[in-house]
Amino acid sequence: MNTHTSQPIQPIAPPSTEELSALRSTMLHCRRYFPSYRRIFHDAGITHHHIESDDPLEVLRSLPVIGVDELHRISMESVGGIDTIVDTETSSGTTSGGKIRFISYEDDATEHRFLAGLLRTCGIGPDDRVACLDTDPAAVMISFPRACELVPTAESYCVSTGAGFERSLQLLSRLEPTALVSVPSIIERILDASRESRSPIPDSIRRVIYIGEGMDAALRRRVQVALGAEVFSYYGSSETSALGIECAAHAGIHLFGSRTLFEVERGGNAPDHGELIVTTLVQRALPLLRYRLGDLVRLRPGACVCGLDDPRIDVLGRSEMFASILGSKIHHHSIHESLVRAGLSGPLQIVLKNEQVSEQMRLRVADRNSHIEGRLLSALLADHQDVEFLHDSGLLDIRMEFRPVTDLLQDRKANRITDLR
Repeated sequence: MNTHTSQPIQPIAPPSTEELSALRSTMLHCRRYFPSYRRIFHDAGITHHHIESDDPLEVLRSLPVIGVDELHRISMESVGGIDTIVDTETSSGTTSGGKIRFISYEDDATEHRFLAGLLRTCGIGPDDRVACLDTDPAAVMISFPRACELVPTAESYCVSTGAGFERSLQLLSRLEPTALVSVPSIIERILDASRESRSPIPDSIRRVIYIGEGMDAALRRRVQVALGAEVFSYYGSSETSALGIECAAHAGIHLFGSRTLFEVERGGNAPDHGELIVTTLVQRALPLLRYRLGDLVRLRPGACVCGLDDPRIDVLGRSEMFASILGSKIHHHSIHESLVRAGLSGPLQIVLKNEQVSEQMRLRVADRNSHIEGRLLSALLADHQDVEFLHDSGLLDIRMEFRPVTDLLQDRKANRITDLR
């Protein structure tokens, strides 16, 4: 076998015997059904015999880290190689075209059982009524209520909000949930609507689980004070589904190795910081071997007082330029590519603001593009369905701003996202 890795990439926690067995099974599955993985194994000098006979962790360490380009190829190969696909999950990617994860029947079942376990970790139980609040019913509206059925909870329901957050607040008051699952920007809008309309948020809410975005300390404290609720962070990705959750000790996010082997590529002078690399152990339709997830994390030392042995992290941000609007991810690179294909010349600056009932997206480009404004906006909406949904729902106001190119180039980061919210 060849060696492709270096010392800075290390597992976060040593895998158990069961997890090593699952790793071996996953690598054999990858080699059997996915031509891209067969090529990767071949280039690394790894044979079928190596996978069956050698230490699976050493075999894994001989593989290169893969990224989004390889993800696209492997995803497309799953359509022809896996005959039990029942669902897909998509997200906008950092390259042309979004990320697509095909989901098998087995994947679907194991994911919801795992998610139910995460809900139990933060105290969700048989007496709870769980409200899942989102802008798009197809986002959180499927996985979380299905997991609630497996907990099981007393009730679970989906609440799809529009530009009028007051109506969502009124519905929540009638439902009286004990737990709320949503993205932080929507939770913040609900708090704003309550303050502006002087309509109280139901005092029945005891737990808030936020997903899809980070929540800063100020908003977290605001939620705790306004609702008197405990706040938990859920952690997952479109490529892997659920990965971990915050426990009642509120000292980081626990990562669970039963489904995923986690490595960190450390860099710089901070030995506890690095970029997360994942290898899935039970995902069959889109198995990932050493996939660079794009999240920057900080490792928490020592054992958690909650009693769980699973390692803990803080998610610090992304290694790519992106932002989240009401739970929908926008990536500078993918938007820029869409506009370039439509004829854009020069840099693109994306400015995000928050005013009244809608989010504001301002696309600042060189003034020489002003004659194709309509074409640029049409291309953006055609290529990014999540952005189109928010725009058509009245939740996102998008406008072009034309500037002299010299003004745009004054900043050394001429192509960037500026989040002023």
